[in-house]
Amino acid sequence: MSRIIAVCGAYEAMTSERSYRKGFSYREAVTRLRAGKSTRLDPEITDAFLKAIRKYAGQKH
Repeated sequence: MSRIIAVCGAYEAMTSERSYRKGFSYREAVTRLRAGKSTRLDPEITDAFLKAIRKYAGQKH
């Protein structure tokens, strides 16, 4: 469960507006998640998350 939350939390943190920076775009966040695979994030969960948000992003744009 904590690995799922880690991937979701990382994406949310990257794409959210902060007082000190703008949120990253969908593409930039995906690039950074892929870069973190196997080092900071569980690769299997990261792949599943990216597959799920790809479907959502396709509906949104």
